Amino acid sequence: MIFSELRFIIFVIVSMTIFIIALFVVSIKYREANRRMKDLSTLYENALHDYEQLKASMVQNHIQHNKKIEQLSKESETLKTYINRFDKQDENKMQWDSERKIRESQLIQDLREYIIKGDIPEYLWEQLFAAADYHMPTFMKKISNDKTNLTYIEQKISILIRLHFNNTDIQNLLNITPQTLTNKRSNINKKLFSSNGAKTLNANIMRL
Repeated sequence: MIFSELRFIIFVIVSMTIFIIALFVVSIKYREANRRMKDLSTLYENALHDYEQLKASMVQNHIQHNKKIEQLSKESETLKTYINRFDKQDENKMQWDSERKIRESQLIQDLREYIIKGDIPEYLWEQLFAAADYHMPTFMKKISNDKTNLTYIEQKISILIRLHFNNTDIQNLLNITPQTLTNKRSNINKKLFSSNGAKTLNANIMRL
């Protein structure tokens, strides 16, 4: 009987010891798991914070990048404008030099002699048109364009104006009256520039 009770007591003590040990082990495991959980939570929060910072940085970089592109685009357009302006100046200088050659040519001197003589021969007009085609090709294309529909005499007047002949010279070279010249000038101004009257024709012709 005593032996049985002793065995029972020993069993209870051993069982309690095992339970306490198991409980202790579980407690340690739980604290370890809890600590790891906290560590993982901290890592997650840090990673999330880093992600948000990176995202904000990327957005800011994207904005700055777009601003830089916009700035470079504006600078590029400005540079193109300057280049085109210089090109235009060079082109205008070349055009002016070319027209100066025809104005100072023997052909123009011969034409001016006929201001007094009158009855200018047709071959001189042909030479004038050929010289104008060579030295003023852009101008000639505009006044001989089918859309403008300038007559032969209107083309002559346009060329003479461009070469700085005055109204009296043109009247004598073409053997026409002042009123006829005024009417022709008005027609040219209307056809080429959609302008009424003849007053602005010279300035418009020089801008072609």
